[in-house]
Amino acid sequence: MLQIYSDFKTFYRRVRLKHHFFDDSIDDNVQTTPPLNFQDNLARKFRQKSNWIPSKDTIVKFRKTLGTVEVELYTKPTDTHSYLHYDSEHPIPCKKAGPYGQFLRVKRNCTNDADFQRHSASLLKYYKFRGYNKTLLNASLKKAEAKDRKALLNPVKKDTKKMTRIPLVLSYTKASPNLREIIDTTWPLLHIKETTKQIFSEQPLFAYKRNKNLKDILVRAAFQYPPITPGTSGISTLNKLTKCSNEECSYCPWINFRRSFTSTFTERKYRKNYIGDCNTPNIIYMITCKSCKQQYVGKSKRPFKARLGEHLRYVKNKSTEPTGKHFNQTGHNIHHMSFEIIEVLWNDPNDNTSDVLRSKREDYWILQLRALKPIGINTEVDKGDYYTTSGDNTGGFCSNRSSSSFRAIAVMNNVIILD
Repeated sequence: MLQIYSDFKTFYRRVRLKHHFFDDSIDDNVQTTPPLNFQDNLARKFRQKSNWIPSKDTIVKFRKTLGTVEVELYTKPTDTHSYLHYDSEHPIPCKKAGPYGQFLRVKRNCTNDADFQRHSASLLKYYKFRGYNKTLLNASLKKAEAKDRKALLNPVKKDTKKMTRIPLVLSYTKASPNLREIIDTTWPLLHIKETTKQIFSEQPLFAYKRNKNLKDILVRAAFQYPPITPGTSGISTLNKLTKCSNEECSYCPWINFRRSFTSTFTERKYRKNYIGDCNTPNIIYMITCKSCKQQYVGKSKRPFKARLGEHLRYVKNKSTEPTGKHFNQTGHNIHHMSFEIIEVLWNDPNDNTSDVLRSKREDYWILQLRALKPIGINTEVDKGDYYTTSGDNTGGFCSNRSSSSFRAIAVMNNVIILD
């Protein structure tokens, strides 16, 4: 607090009222309540009990006759005990870990075994109501009972060893265990070829993220991004789709003005965070070929029209740039180019970190949209520190993609993206 006051002296002179909350303090007082409020600017609220008081998730009990202090589990009256339902689409180990973890919590928070048994019986009832079978619950309870409470009170030392295995993150479904079995069975095939053996020396670490639930589908956020701006006649519009103010603009006819865009390979649809025009700077853009549906992702610090014009010149001058090569192929021409902004970055384009951020977002969309050759038009991604590199200096990508048995395998942010 002293550091805050010293750093913001000018600011604090303008503040008329400040509040500081001090919560969850247990004191043994022999004074009455009024004398403790000795300052007008300090207000204290007390919860007085003769022999016990709740603190966090425990009840602290004072045994005056024995001169001891004991604790047991405390749950608020408003606690609904809405534990994970057994029928929910989660991995089985996750469902098994829930009751066991709660029984360990009860064991740790109860000094007396009688309190542990009483709270465990209540916990069994709550989990049965959530669809858990008796066999699983009784096994978890016995496992927790066998633990030494003193050992549970000691902090567990975390393993500081750096993990080298790359996580394979998937949205969990009931078919996920089958997919894991397939990968485990076919993984040795990647070690047949030396290139893929160097890249994938270890099997991935399987990790699951929660799939969409009803809340994700039905509930909308209270705030929209970008903010809704007032339109004409009092009607609110979300980033109205308009071209630039120049009626004779030669760039806007090339731009696709729409609120969403789609990966032509995965057919996944994405919503834009902002609809820009040819004058919008600091962007990530996409070029879609109307002939073969392949896509290209790029970045621009300058206004979009500057980069758009360069791509048009690449095709006209038959440049060796990726877009110049692609749209000069047989069956392709410059009129097959469709441009659009897919993301606007809100930081200062001239900031020191802007170049890195643009590169990261460009690479993110290259991988998301599968814009890397041979699926897309992009020929490379930035081999920055946020990629896992391999001994063949391919930056985590297969260097001989044409002879590869898989379409596109990329490593970004330590996550394998598979088609």
